[in-house]
Order: sequence, then structure tokens, then C-alpha cells
Amino acid sequence: MFKQTGVITDINQDKMSIKILGMQGCKDCQNIICGQNKQNTLLVNYTPGLEIGDKIEIKVSSKNLALTSIVMFFLPSLIFVIIGYIFRGLNIYWLISIETSILITYFFVMKFTVLKSIEKNTQYQIQKI
Repeated sequence: MFKQTGVITDINQDKMSIKILGMQGCKDCQNIICGQNKQNTLLVNYTPGLEIGDKIEIKVSSKNLALTSIVMFFLPSLIFVIIGYIFRGLNIYWLISIETSILITYFFVMKFTVLKSIEKNTQYQIQKI
């Protein structure tokens, strides 16, 4: 289970916006790319009894995080290797063009189908701190 703290910033009908308060481990990590200085906001279903300004703890199933990691990192690497093997006789420039085209298509398909489904089916456990 992945835990994070946040503050409720907005409540609209059945949804609420949560501003994430610093990612765990960001103080020790010096990686600027991951967005440690960004304001991360999460939109989730409203939990009765919570109000704007409440500090909360969010728990996300690690199963969904693992599945997302596999879809976004492992499968593209595997696809890259398989395509390289299948088209190994081609000129390197053609090979790179084919791999790039297929991976761009893969990420668009993932963004609009699988990742939306994972995001929609992710269950958050939210409790007031």
C-alpha cells in the first residue's frame, strides 16, 4: 500500500481535489525530472465528512502502481527489443524510425485506453489526519 498526505483544496458535488504535500523521498532525491517541485493535484470521489482545508492521508493499492509500472516501463522495453530482433537486417536509421513509430503509437494507445481504465478503477482509501 502506497501512502501520501494531502490537503483538500476543492469540493464539487461528488468529487474533491487534493493537493499532494510532497512526495515521499523527494527531500533525499535530487532528481529534478520527476517533478518534486510541482504542485500535484488528485481528483477523487468525495468522502463524506471531509471539508476544504482538511489534512488527509491517501492510500493507494500497490497492485495498481505495479500494473501501471509494467505497462509504462517494462512492455515498451520488451517491444523495443523484439522489434530490434525482427528487423535486425535493416539499416540502423530505418530500425530506429520503425521502433520510434511503434512506441509512439503504443504510448498514445496506452494513454487513452489502458491507463484511463487503470486510473478509473484505482481505489483510494482516504482518511482525515
